[in-house]
Amino acid sequence: MERDERDAWLRLLLTDGVGNETARRLLTAFGAPEAVLQQSHSALKAVTNARIADALAAVPEGFEAATGQLEDWLTG
Repeated sequence: MERDERDAWLRLLLTDGVGNETARRLLTAFGAPEAVLQQSHSALKAVTNARIADALAAVPEGFEAATGQLEDWLTG
């Protein structure tokens, strides 16, 4: 798995309000996590709600630290 793909998975799953069911709906609607993160606000809102669509547009708090920790774990 490429780093961009891993980062997209991590970003999706760290987004506030995105749990297993919401992630499943988003992935069913749009495919891979990268595709989910490229969707318009209105497309995301149609599958989730406005709050989650807003959250998906922003980088989750702690994302950079989490990607660093994941990279360290994978290479360590």
